[in-house]
Formats: sequence, C-alpha cells, structure tokens
Amino acid sequence: MREPTVVAAAPKAFLEFAVARGADRDRLLRRACIHARDLADPNGRVPIVRYVAMMEAAIDLCREPALPLLYGEHVPTEDLSIVPFIAAHGASVDDIRTKVNRYAALMVDDGTDGPALETIPRGGKIWIRLVSALYARYPVLTESGVARTVCAVRTRLRSLGGRQTTLRFPDALHFTYPEPPHRKEYDRLFGVPMTFASDMNAIVVDPAFLSMPTPQPYGAAAAMVTEHAEQLLAQLTGPTSTRSSVEAALLRHLESGEVGMAEIARQLGLSRATLLRRLKAEGATFVEVLATVRKNRALQLLDNENRPVRETAQLLGFADAAAFSRAFKRWTGRSPKEIRRLHESGELCP
Repeated sequence: MREPTVVAAAPKAFLEFAVARGADRDRLLRRACIHARDLADPNGRVPIVRYVAMMEAAIDLCREPALPLLYGEHVPTEDLSIVPFIAAHGASVDDIRTKVNRYAALMVDDGTDGPALETIPRGGKIWIRLVSALYARYPVLTESGVARTVCAVRTRLRSLGGRQTTLRFPDALHFTYPEPPHRKEYDRLFGVPMTFASDMNAIVVDPAFLSMPTPQPYGAAAAMVTEHAEQLLAQLTGPTSTRSSVEAALLRHLESGEVGMAEIARQLGLSRATLLRRLKAEGATFVEVLATVRKNRALQLLDNENRPVRETAQLLGFADAAAFSRAFKRWTGRSPKEIRRLHESGELCP
C-alpha cells in the first residue's frame, strides 16, 4: 500500500487561495510541515496528511471554517490536474466516470488501486459515491472535492444549453460527517437537500444524467494528454515492494495486535524465511518496518486526527498507554504529549 498523496499543484493552489484570504504564507507552510520546494514541481506528490494539515491550519489562520468549501467553489480542477482534460473527452457522463476512475490517483492517490467513484442505484436515483476512506476520514477533502465537482458540472450544463439546462445537478448530497457549523455556506452553494452523518459521501443524480451526451472539446490533444497521464500513472503506481506490502498488512492489523512476523508472512502468502530474505534484499528488517509504521501512524493520530494518548495506544495495538509512551519516546526522543504540543506550535514537522 502506497502512502496516500495529493498532486503538489493542489496544496500550492490552496496555499495561494488561503494567503489571498489573510493567512500568513510562512506560518501556514510551517504548520502544515510543507516546504516551498515540495510545491515546485506541479506533478510532484505531497502526503495527504500534510495537505489536510494545511487546510485545517488555514481555517484557523483565516478564521473561516468554510474555507475548503470556498476553495472548491473558486479553484477549478483544471488548475490542479490534467485529469479533467482527459475526462472531458468521454462520450457520456458514465464514460467520464470510467476515465476519472482510471486517472484519479494523479490527483488524489489513497494508496490503493480501487475506484475513486462508484454508482449505486437507490430510490430511483443514482448515487455517485466517493469510495476512498480518505473522504470519510478528512471532511475538508470532501468539502473541497464535492464543491469543485458541483460547480464544474453546473458550469458545463449551462454552456451546453437546450435540454441540459433543465437538469438539476445534483438532486441531493450525502456526507458521512456531522452537520458543520457553517451549514449556511452549504445551502448557499448547493441549494439542494443534504443529509449529514450519512452512510456514505455521495452525489445523488437523476439516472438520465449518466447517459447524457457530452462535447469532446480537446480533439487530438486528448490523445497526447492521455499518453502523458499514463506515464505519470506508471511512475506513481509502479511495482509494489515487499516493504510496502508489509506496511499495508501491518496497518490493517495494528489495532488487533496481530503484527507478529509469522502472522504478516501468512497474510502475504510467504514463509517467514522468505519474508525475512526479501526485506533484507531491500535493506530493511521486520522490526524496523513495524516501528516505522507504528511511529508514523502515531504521529498522524496524535496530530492530524487529534486522538488522545490512551486511544492512540489502543489503535496501535499496545497493551496500555504507558507501553505506548515508552515506545514513542524511543522512536522520537520525546513523549506523545510533547510531540503534539510542538506540532500545534509549528515548531516540529514529522
């Protein structure tokens, strides 16, 4: 499993958007633990947790809880990725969904190879579900993504004219998180029925919408863009290393505590000896990989997800908070509470 990342053009665009609304550039970069050089290459990758940290810090610095929603409204996907140029060449809305699923990782890579969107018939409507667990974990990603999608499709419908202008998009919206304090901004922007604390993040549409013909504005250029996208995708999702496979297996089993080498080898369909040999060939040991996975997940839980130390210990498979704190101090030289304080002050990056 790859580390979840976002294309560098996205945090760069958000940085400029937040600065224009009053955030201090250097302070925002420090609080997100992002360096300016990380954003120099628009096709570079930035860890999702740092992108989310930037959004959350900007909300605080700008004193605007609806900032990710406004970002999605005002900054189109075309400013962030080549994916919409490929998707726009689809013969229908359903074909566009297929293309988005193929290339979505170029925008947001959740570390899996599953689809970004799936369509579910329900109650005479089509629910376009955001599949990735990232959208359930980080509401700011859902806010900005859904706002950007709704605004883009509405703009396209208006440009088509004729019958398409009578289609309402969307019919409704569903979000897995509780109703936010800035609900009025949702009503202003979307103006459709919305359900919070739902079982999925989804855009609900009329079934006729999926078969609606679409213009194909880029012609021969689409082939060149698609070829470039395939090259970027190959670089991003290249062969999976044994270490990456072990890390993914460990993440799935941390909370249960079933993280012994024999158990992980069994999960991967390997013998213990083969697993040891393959890790050694990559310059790693199982103990090192386990410690790194636990450390990185602990930092994420303590900082970006703001979990209590006791709960963090449980989620990492430790017997109690004291055992976790001792291990954490071995990894970082500091206690969990001290690390959290340094992150909050912007004095330390993971």
